[in-house]
Order: sequence, then structure tokens, then C-alpha cells
Amino acid sequence: AVAAKVVVGFMLVYLVPALGSSICDAHSGACDAPRLDADDGSAFLQAALSKEQATVSRKHVSSDRSSSNMGGGASAEESPYCQSLRERVEAFNESHPDPVSFVDVDHQENGLEARALLPNTTVVLARYKENTQWTDSLAALGMNVTVRPAEGLDEIIAYAKYWVEDYEDMPLVSVFLHGNAPQDWHSPRNILDIVERINATKLLQLGGYASLNLGTYLGSSEALGGQSDLFMKRMDCDWKEDLWVRLLKQRLQLEEEGSFAQWGAYCCAQFAVHRDAVRRFPKEFYVSLLQRLEQPQPWSHQSWQVIGRDMEYLWHVIFAETPVMEPSYGEGDFTDA
Repeated sequence: AVAAKVVVGFMLVYLVPALGSSICDAHSGACDAPRLDADDGSAFLQAALSKEQATVSRKHVSSDRSSSNMGGGASAEESPYCQSLRERVEAFNESHPDPVSFVDVDHQENGLEARALLPNTTVVLARYKENTQWTDSLAALGMNVTVRPAEGLDEIIAYAKYWVEDYEDMPLVSVFLHGNAPQDWHSPRNILDIVERINATKLLQLGGYASLNLGTYLGSSEALGGQSDLFMKRMDCDWKEDLWVRLLKQRLQLEEEGSFAQWGAYCCAQFAVHRDAVRRFPKEFYVSLLQRLEQPQPWSHQSWQVIGRDMEYLWHVIFAETPVMEPSYGEGDFTDA
């Protein structure tokens, strides 16, 4: 999602979830529901749901096609901070018309993601046109493989629909992969082997989330000029009333403005998530997220403005509750040898 890629060495980092904890069986990997501590913001979650659920609807989810989101003039309530971001995004957009290609790859039409699960796992593929016969090897291991149609410009809608539709019945571990995962430029050559060796207990000890693209770390220092400003503008201005953004900032105690000025993560949205990590937020969180992601995007998949590029640098924040700058780790931190 940015102009360059940085190869990061593997480091052993055990990340304990910042809020709440779980009890796991060392052999089966099964975990009790996460315990919410008294000061973890759970009171806010309940208050927000009871107070705002009736009003958080699509009227709160303005399209990025609108002038308010893409810089069509300041609103009466626009803060100086948001005005500055809007003006910088407008200036970059005028000087860098779409499409903008970020990486020299030929997978721009893919936009799909899959999920794979081990003994207690499900594989969901968000598929455009790719040949997904490569998933036969996962099915042969007993994993449940499901193909979902990719919608919009990338994988994010298929992901969010899974969390909404399967929230009550999801397996212990969900693995999300691109439809052409074994050949994607950002995929490690042994990505299927990594999926087969995921250890649910170790994954939860890591925070509940692990990227599968551990060789490609990207951050704000590699971003094209408008990408960081647009990311901040969306999270702090355009989307600030979305229920999922409010709950995320409250739970992680993020500032209302400026928390996303410096960001970084393993790129390209292939990752494993523990069920407990998903359920740290209520289902309504993912309903609100899906409403945002389903909004029309008047850009190509290659554009620097695509919402999926923002989400690549939010998944670890949502699921592992780690800093906006994702710490580095290696496959041994969440897999068996």
C-alpha cells in the first residue's frame, strides 16, 4: 500500500493484550472468554451500545465520495486540525491524479482474501477470478474451506462480513489469505506451511493476531505524500462518529486527534486471528465497520485513496491491541516448530 517495502528481521516479542485476559488450555489451545478488567472501558462499551445503537446507522457513515470526506470545503464543525489535514489531502490529490501504482506487481485485480483454520479452523477465500485449487491441501488436513466473493476494491468487505455473520460460531483460529496467496509478491514461500503450524495458545499469547507477511513491513515513512494525511483524516475526522472508531479509541485509550500520525505494520492483510481477539469487541463493532467498508469508492484498486490500504495498518490495532506501530515478531512466536 505504499511506495517501498522494508524487510524486517524476526524478533521474539510476546504481546499480552493490553486490556482483558483469557485462560487457555496448554494442550488443546481452547480458551475461556476474555475477562474484562474493571478499568478496561467495558462500561463505555455497554453505554455506547445502549445509547448509540439506535442512531449509529448508515446516516453516520458518509461515503468517501462526498465532499466532506474528500475535501470539498470545510464544514461548520471542522476543527483546525481536520481542516489542515483536508487541505493537505486536497493538494496532494490535485497533483497526483489516480491511478497511482505503489508496487511493481501484477496482482492488482486480486483483491481477495481467504481464511484458513487448523483442526479448529476455517478457510475463507474472498475470490475474484483466482484459481483456488491450492486450498485442496488445506482441506485435506481437515480444515473447512469456504470461498466468498470479493466485493468492492479488495478483501475488506469479505472479511467484515465473516465477522458479522459468523460472530457467534467462529472457530478458535481464523486465517485470512489472498485468493492467490501462494504466489502473491508479499507472501512468504512457505505460507501454507505456516498456516498448518499455527498454535492457538501461542497466537493468543502474542495478542491474538499475527501477520503472515512477516517479510514486508511498511510504515508512514514509506507512504506517498497524501496517504498518511488521508489515514489520519479518516480516523480522526471523517469517521470519528462511527461506532467502531469510537469503541476502538476508547478501549485502547487513543487520543481523539493525532494517534495515527505515525503508523506501521506488516503489509497486505494476510493474517491469523484468535476467536477471543475478535470477541474483545461486540458484534455491533463489526456491523459498524462493515457499514463503513461497504461505502462506494470512486477509485481504482491501485489508488492511494482505497480504504483497504488504511485497514492494512489497523488490523493489528483492532485484534492485538498493540500500538499503532506494530512490533516485530517471527513465525515461531505463533506456530509450532
